[in-house]
Amino acid sequence: MYGDIKGVYKNPRYRILSMDNSSYIMDVGDSLWKIFIPFVYWFLPHTVYKIEDYQIVEKLISPSVKQSNTRPIFGTGISILIASLITPFINFFDIPTSLTFNISVIVFLLIVSFIFLSYLNKMFQRHLNSKVNINEFQKSKLLVRPKSLKYIIKFLFSYFFILLFIVMGSSIYLIHGNALVLVITLFLLAFLFLISLLAIPVGKVISHSIHKEN
Repeated sequence: MYGDIKGVYKNPRYRILSMDNSSYIMDVGDSLWKIFIPFVYWFLPHTVYKIEDYQIVEKLISPSVKQSNTRPIFGTGISILIASLITPFINFFDIPTSLTFNISVIVFLLIVSFIFLSYLNKMFQRHLNSKVNINEFQKSKLLVRPKSLKYIIKFLFSYFFILLFIVMGSSIYLIHGNALVLVITLFLLAFLFLISLLAIPVGKVISHSIHKEN
């Protein structure tokens, strides 16, 4: 069946799903590993909590903020622009370091990134719990994916395009130890995480009920 997704104000971990005359809080961050392979969001069930009181929905969705469907494809253009601007200066940032050191730096930064993501994920959970206790609601599992095939194609193109730049940047850093490339790669990694959250976008979606847990 068809549903409609709205974002929770200042909380990218959760969505408000409206379908079949009911509203649900959908937790898209219950399994953090999905953010690394975001298209699995469309094939694995999401935990949802049924909202009986519509005032709670109004409380979570700020009426002053326009609900819009962010276009992840926009980021690919930014990446191309940045790459073209820095190319003439890139060799100035080569640092003579060993391959072992460069590998250690990348592994360390990946671990720090994961710890930081875990912290943000917990912070968004606490933020929601300060407004409403979702454990009081009926818990279910739903499969959800975007209704628009065009959006799915754009999302996959943007994701793999940015991922390609990250792999290239990591390879260049491993070989040349270029500090600027490392900084840009980290920026692209953060942008990739942001894109991953858009796997379940604001707007029309197709959803299927799996089962109720309580």
